[in-house]
Amino acid sequence: MLMRKLVNLLLIGIIGMLLGACSTNRTLNDFKNEKDKDTLQIPIVHDVYNYNGKPNVDVLSIFNSNGDVRISKSETNDLKVKTKLVQTKSIKDIDKKLNNLAIKPKIEKGVIFYEPLYTNNKNRNYWDWVKSSLNANGIQVNFDVQIPQTIKEVRIYSELGNINLQNISAKIHAQTNIGTITSANINPLDSAVFKANIPSKGENALDLSLSSIDNVSSITAGVTSGNIIFNLPSGSEYIYNQMDPKQMPVTYPYDMYSKEQFEYCKEHSLEIFKPIEIKQEKTVIKTVIKTVTNKENLHKVSIRQQ
Repeated sequence: MLMRKLVNLLLIGIIGMLLGACSTNRTLNDFKNEKDKDTLQIPIVHDVYNYNGKPNVDVLSIFNSNGDVRISKSETNDLKVKTKLVQTKSIKDIDKKLNNLAIKPKIEKGVIFYEPLYTNNKNRNYWDWVKSSLNANGIQVNFDVQIPQTIKEVRIYSELGNINLQNISAKIHAQTNIGTITSANINPLDSAVFKANIPSKGENALDLSLSSIDNVSSITAGVTSGNIIFNLPSGSEYIYNQMDPKQMPVTYPYDMYSKEQFEYCKEHSLEIFKPIEIKQEKTVIKTVIKTVTNKENLHKVSIRQQ
């Protein structure tokens, strides 16, 4: 009799566990379906800022925590900047988020600097305000910039977003924490640095196509996860070195969206422009790979000539 009671209790327990599991799965599936329902099939794009002018600067610098940055060549002598807030989900407070976003460049010491700002306090980063007051889920701020030949250096600091460079000739620093950096037909001057901690999608963290390496002394590329691909012009002469990650950290020194991180990126964005140095010797391509797992299996470097 005692054994029969124990068996019955065991069966009841197993049935309860199975029902609980079914309930949990149903809850997870419902959550996933609700999440998918929130995502818009076609994102809503809100125009935020449009600039067309001739600032007396040598450097374009952008710090953007959440969103994509695209830099291309201007067909005129004007610097052209378009900023859009992209909404990817149904958001009840979208008007509040949109109305409190301001774009106002800071120009000093030959640098024009852009970052999303909080409307009621132009000294405060927009993403810092969103993080403390609202939820950033479902929105991003995208920059689309065309630079004239008078811009000699480009600096881009991103935390969550892709960076795309097209047809530009400048000294380059491009860095993102979570995102992919791509380029097409670029002609770096003096030096170029590309850092991508983790790719946003796919296996390639850096996919770089260059039209020339005749005017650049060093190209440094670093990743924590993902592949590095260089497409160089046919006949390019270079020396390849793999650097120790300790020589050049790929990641930012501070946590994402922290005040320390904001100040770090601002400080580096506004550094005084140093004159472009004319390359005297052969180009040196230094590819830096910083890994936390097996780099032989997970991180590949491909240098092609085309």
